[in-house]
Formats: sequence, structure tokens, C-alpha cells
Amino acid sequence: MSKAEEVVKYKLQFVLDRPPYWEGYPSMESWRRVLFNLRLIGLDPSRYGGLAYGNVSQRLGGISFVISATQTGGMAQLEPRHYCLVEHAELAANFILARGRYPPSSEALTHAAVYQACLLE
Repeated sequence: MSKAEEVVKYKLQFVLDRPPYWEGYPSMESWRRVLFNLRLIGLDPSRYGGLAYGNVSQRLGGISFVISATQTGGMAQLEPRHYCLVEHAELAANFILARGRYPPSSEALTHAAVYQACLLE
């Protein structure tokens, strides 16, 4: 399996924009650092073909959420610019609409599926 085949793929409409702002950033980043220190998020040349792994997200309301940007797992601390806003996700169409300084993680559609399932409860 090639590196490209190991990464979840979806159709992305990405708008280069200012970093997202949300009140939960300090708390989310604190929890992300815990996960990083536990090596649940990171970068290990011997794993995943050397690609960064692990990401975090936080639902903002409805189906919108912020998620760590692609390949930020190896960074010990993220700033708001290292997150992006997912404004819309269509699971059946394998589609994400996002904006920010960097594109969303390859797992953004999976996070969207979890948040959409929570709305159904």
C-alpha cells in the first residue's frame, strides 16, 4: 500500500482565509497537548510511512466544527492558525467545505460523521 492509499480521501472545497476564532481554543489546545504528551498525537518516522498522526476537533454548533489542520500531529503546540473551520460536510458525497490558513486533517469527514450522528440522537 502506498502512502497516498493510507490517507483517508474526500473531496475538499477549501477557502484560504484567516484562522478560525472560537472561545474553546485554550481548553481544546490543553487537551491536545495531553494527547501529544501521551503520544496519541505525533510524528514517528517508523509509523504511518512517516506521516503525522492524530488530530482533535470541537463542534461549534450544528454541523460546523474546528479541526486540526493536516499534518500538524508532529507539532507540540498549535496556534489558532493550525486549525481550520469545517462549515459543511456531506457524507454521502464524500465532501467537505472548509476554510482557514491550512486544509483540514484527512480525518475531517470521520469527525463530521460523528458530529452528525450526535445530532440524530
